[in-house]
Amino acid sequence: MNRKQPLQRMAAVALAAAALGAQAQQIEVLHWWTAPSESKAVKVFADAYAAGGGKWQDTAIAGGIGAATQVTMSRFAAGDPPGAVQMPLGRRLRDVAAEDLLGDISDVAIKGKWAEVLPPAVLRSVTVAGKVVAVPVAMHGVNWVWYSPKVLEAAKVAPPKNWDEMMLAAEKIKATGALPFAVSTQAWQINWLWGNILAGVGGQKTYAQLTDSDPKVFTTPAGIRAFEILAKIRGYADPAAANRAWNANSTLVMNHKAAFQFMGDWAKGEFVGAGKKLGAKGDVGCMLTPGTQDFYVMMGDVIAIPRGVKPEVLAQQKKLAEIVMSRDSQLKFSLAKGSIPFRTDIKADGFDECAALAMKTMAKPEAQVPGTAMAMRTEVSGAVTDAIAKFWSTPSMTPQQGAEAAAAAMKRAL
Repeated sequence: MNRKQPLQRMAAVALAAAALGAQAQQIEVLHWWTAPSESKAVKVFADAYAAGGGKWQDTAIAGGIGAATQVTMSRFAAGDPPGAVQMPLGRRLRDVAAEDLLGDISDVAIKGKWAEVLPPAVLRSVTVAGKVVAVPVAMHGVNWVWYSPKVLEAAKVAPPKNWDEMMLAAEKIKATGALPFAVSTQAWQINWLWGNILAGVGGQKTYAQLTDSDPKVFTTPAGIRAFEILAKIRGYADPAAANRAWNANSTLVMNHKAAFQFMGDWAKGEFVGAGKKLGAKGDVGCMLTPGTQDFYVMMGDVIAIPRGVKPEVLAQQKKLAEIVMSRDSQLKFSLAKGSIPFRTDIKADGFDECAALAMKTMAKPEAQVPGTAMAMRTEVSGAVTDAIAKFWSTPSMTPQQGAEAAAAAMKRAL
């Protein structure tokens, strides 16, 4: 009789049990936070989850929300959903939940007293058919302009208060040899810029037409004016703008190669990560898009909780939800990413002056304006994005033709 065999069998069983235990503590999180500052922010959650004894399996999808959405829906269709998945707060989340693809973490929300620390509208947005289906992660502002105080000073221009001043400043900046605008030919960035211009020249009422998917918004005076301004900005684009990433544009601004960048407040993460000081007297200045100084165009990220996962993942989903919504995690994540936290019990102390401006503007309910990512169906947004990108790439198109093409694209997608 071999006395070693029982011991070997016991060791094998122990190893198998240990492996099963490790697997039970693991959760796969699918997301599109891939820029350096975004990866740093994700690490806040991953480290907190690991500190609680779990293992964060990171599935980062390059290419932004569009690419990540395709992968996510393919995983759902195959019956192999991740344990958690990043989604935009708003229409897309509710559509997925309506297909009965998301689970229920209402017990976590009750235990964590989410109703006491979240804005009511936010809690309603992650609650579908009476079930809490996602964890609010971070609130972002859409209508931001980032600028180089050094470049503006060299051109002897002040931060523009309206679009006429912006274009006058561009000409003076060009004369100094600097790049007026750090832009890209990427379709989503062009669409982003057009939406911000529309909000600035048309105000909340006109912007609401866009988020309500009203095709007539494009051919309003404000809509056509937005195409006119977009065409003028295109005239200042440099040859290297072709497919340039948004964070590369941020680098141009903070290195004083370009004057302005139109981008959401996650750009702050790039600046902070590079050790730059934010503010009019710092390395990178910030302001709300001309014409939108009195309101804040919002979008938000959530971590949605899929249903249909393996039984051992269910407990990890709830553990992850608790960690992500904790005050400490929300604070650290927002500081790293450049967003502002959803939790109302986190004050502006410790945040930069740009975040303080966001919180001050957001304090007025009437100033809280849902962005297209929160309100529009993905198919509609995609059609509009393609149409506006085609206008950018076709200089022979008039603003009127661009407006009519975008209106037609939206009608087809509705």
